Amino acid sequence: MTRHQWHAVTALAAMTTLPAAVANAALTASSSGSALDANIVLNGQTLSLPSVGLAAGSAPPAYDVALPAASYSKSAGTSSGSFTVNASAKTVVDTANSKTATTASIMATASSSIGSLSTTLISKTFGTVLTVTGTKIASKASFKLTKAGVGSSAGTTKITKLTINAPLLGINNVTFAGEPSINQVIYQNTGKTITIYLNAQTVTKAGSKETSIKVDAVDVHVANFSVAGNTVSGDIEIGSCIAN
Repeated sequence: MTRHQWHAVTALAAMTTLPAAVANAALTASSSGSALDANIVLNGQTLSLPSVGLAAGSAPPAYDVALPAASYSKSAGTSSGSFTVNASAKTVVDTANSKTATTASIMATASSSIGSLSTTLISKTFGTVLTVTGTKIASKASFKLTKAGVGSSAGTTKITKLTINAPLLGINNVTFAGEPSINQVIYQNTGKTITIYLNAQTVTKAGSKETSIKVDAVDVHVANFSVAGNTVSGDIEIGSCIAN
């Protein structure tokens, strides 16, 4: 599921106007963290790399899930074999947990930590189209809900080093190191068909009340970009955390 699809997700509704019997029901929370998601459409063909290292849980009862991996290597391609995405990483830890801060509230958190990462998008015709490499990429999302139905969220991202190259797409050695601001853009082409976000945060609301948050440490977002007769759309998301 991409960052933008989460705009349509309904999480926990506000409870301030609900009957007392409903308002007094047990509070619930959930969260998930994954190292990598890729969902790309190329000329109508879908290339999807499912969540890597997905840690998830829901409460009650309280949960604490950690999925560490020394390394992973994943690949996915279009049905025609014209495009392939390859991803490999080392020292990966994805977590999800919840706790009841008080009897009047509940909190869920998720995190993703990647020691080193290499992701490539390869075209059978053009060769390597996109390369993303990085070290020590970490993200975290948290969501707190009170008995009164008031939700609050927070998210963070830290990156020791990130380098993105895609000459065919006009991206040449874009780099970053540090703690990016929320939805920081480190690259966008003139037509705004390619945007690279860091600390990409999507907060979902029901009315004026927050119900969930999704944080992507890195989101390479492509919207109907045309190159050499090919139309490309989709997202490659690195370090994805969801809490609601």
